[in-house]
Amino acid sequence: MTHCYADKIGAFLQVQEEQWLTQMSSEFESNFPGLELGDLQKRAWADCFKHLQVELSKCTLSDGYIIFEYVLPMEGGRRPDVLLLIENKLFILEFKMKDGYQRADYDQLCGYYRDICNYHHESAKLDVIAGLVLTQSTSKLAEIESDISILSSDKLRAFLDKHLTGAPTCTELKSWLESAYVPLPNLVDAAVEIFNDNPIDELKSAKSAGIYDALNELDKVTEWVEGAGNRNKANVLTLVTGVPGAGKTLLGLEFVHRNKTGQFLSGNGPLVDVLQHALKNKTFVRALKDFKRQYMKQGSKPHTNLIVFDEAQRMWDEQKNKNYQMSEPSCIIHIADKDPKPCHYVALIGEGQEIHTGEEVGISLWCDALKESCKPWLIFCPPTLKHHFNFLSSERVRMNPLLNLDQSLRSHSANLYPNWVDGVLRGQSDDDLAKQAIKNGFNIYVTRDLEKAKRYCRTRYQGTAKKYGLLSSSSNTKYTEESVGPWFHDDVSAPKSCCRFERTIDEFKCQGLELDMPILVWADDFLFDGKGWQLHKSKRNVRDPYQIKLNSYRVLMTRGRDGVILFFPQESLFDETYAFFESAGGQEL
Repeated sequence: MTHCYADKIGAFLQVQEEQWLTQMSSEFESNFPGLELGDLQKRAWADCFKHLQVELSKCTLSDGYIIFEYVLPMEGGRRPDVLLLIENKLFILEFKMKDGYQRADYDQLCGYYRDICNYHHESAKLDVIAGLVLTQSTSKLAEIESDISILSSDKLRAFLDKHLTGAPTCTELKSWLESAYVPLPNLVDAAVEIFNDNPIDELKSAKSAGIYDALNELDKVTEWVEGAGNRNKANVLTLVTGVPGAGKTLLGLEFVHRNKTGQFLSGNGPLVDVLQHALKNKTFVRALKDFKRQYMKQGSKPHTNLIVFDEAQRMWDEQKNKNYQMSEPSCIIHIADKDPKPCHYVALIGEGQEIHTGEEVGISLWCDALKESCKPWLIFCPPTLKHHFNFLSSERVRMNPLLNLDQSLRSHSANLYPNWVDGVLRGQSDDDLAKQAIKNGFNIYVTRDLEKAKRYCRTRYQGTAKKYGLLSSSSNTKYTEESVGPWFHDDVSAPKSCCRFERTIDEFKCQGLELDMPILVWADDFLFDGKGWQLHKSKRNVRDPYQIKLNSYRVLMTRGRDGVILFFPQESLFDETYAFFESAGGQEL
């Protein structure tokens, strides 16, 4: 794997600073051709080198290895400063030329610790210990959490000696460097990998939310639909449910790609926009409106019988889809009925994310459409959805619990966070649940200082390709037709990148997409009054404005992979809402 220097600790202690810096610079320029090696980085290396040679020479180390600038694969260029492989232990050291530290510095170290523990195969058998080394402080050594400490550089020997026993090092450097590292890719990166025929082994290794179990079930259904067993040439609608961030979209993309002729359709315009921008292709993923326009025409037949519909519970009703004088599910069933071949249509069902006018009826629209069909249909679904299809005979409804994805991928190991969000939006604070999610590696911050939030993101993700940006309710943002493809996908330094903080995205633009650290600017349309949530601004022409707004904030609150920063303006009308989030376990930034 990519790094700038790796050798025995004994060899490092003998190398001259100028020779070492030359090697580091050469490897950096070779490994990171798009990054500029500035004077600040060179000064940081020299500072780190000086302190390490002094302190490691004091230690009685029988053997062991030292690694500089090890790049965490598929992690946007993130790389811890120093790794020490000694005995059966891996020390992660992050050096800062400071006498104190910021929250972002500590969270950066915790992120390295979490990801190496979770995703690096060789490190799974090692004791992993992390330290934030402050080179301009003295006499400081404090264990903040188990295996994570803050220390001054003159306490490095004491920090190591506390954990070392004199045993021989059990891991070879080559084996560690070549070990599999399998992080969870973000949605857009994963789509690119799928499109380039690269298997997403990261999802398998992480045992993620049963995605591959569900995919195998979909393949079995497709085989039946197209095989001799389907004597009546019945069409099949398979419904897959999942919590926000469970990987439903990834599942759909992988399914259509496996079958080559399949197509992924979404009514989520921004999602289609971003995926087409990243893939540089407009056939793998298409907008639902284009599919309707093409195949609702007289005499037209769909070019494929395998189609995935993303966010299928958000399909438009007849009133919203009035140009076709029927609901969107009715259009889809009508198109399938025109195909002489039996179809396998897959509907991905999210939970509590209906935010547009005309989306509130949900699965019942599919039921109404199926009742009008002139062909036989079979339903495959999780047990929780069976009651929707009581109008069909029992043999035409097949239940399968593997079609429900109940764990979030987006927040890494913090699968408790969606539960915390649900509680908060019900007006129930659960400080213990927040603490557990934070302990699992998902940061939940609250602040009334927007500039502090921006500085945190810039500091934590400096020198990486990780993404952060501003989100807010649609009542608090200006509508624009401008593409969000560059906002989500372009390089962090690009003019239209989210990391420039030049543009704020609303729930309609971010639904189905993700950032590593979103800053959610709370608006004055949905406020907590000490007893419950109060709706102050609402959409017109919706049946339940309160539920639509609540769903909007669920979408906004669940876009983060590493965490979320909730910003509440200084105006007094936000005081009670801010206090509620503090009582619910949000940490002051």
